Parts: sequence; C-alpha cells; structure tokens
Amino acid sequence: MTVTRRQFLSSVVSTPTVGALLGRPFPTDGDDPLSVRKDFPIVQEKIYLNSAHIAPCPVAVTRAGCAFLEAKTRR
Repeated sequence: MTVTRRQFLSSVVSTPTVGALLGRPFPTDGDDPLSVRKDFPIVQEKIYLNSAHIAPCPVAVTRAGCAFLEAKTRR
C-alpha cells in the first residue's frame, strides 16, 4: 500500500500533535495506552518528533544514572 504525502498530511491533521503545535494543551485522557507518559514529565511541555536521534530520558534512567555517579564519587 502506498500513501501519498497528501494522504499522510490529511490524516495527521486530526491528531493531537497538530493541536499541540498550534498552542492547545495536549490531551491526556486515554491517550497513554502503554501507561508510560508519567515516566517522561517533559512531554507535558514539549513534543518530540525526532526521537530516533534525541529523545526525552525516562525518570527511572535519570535516577539510575544519578545513583551510579553517586557511587562512583564515593569510591
């Protein structure tokens, strides 16, 4: 199945991303099927479209990194 650029853009227009880009708040009701949005607090403020290159860091990873650095400074 081939999708043209026009078809893709017309399907994207109705998504919450466009609303967020236009300055409307991102809807959070039922929009987290994997229940991971709470692990990424930054997504309440920003939208990441290029997450293959730079992505927000989950809270658990930040805590683990801090714990690792704390342990390294005590050795």
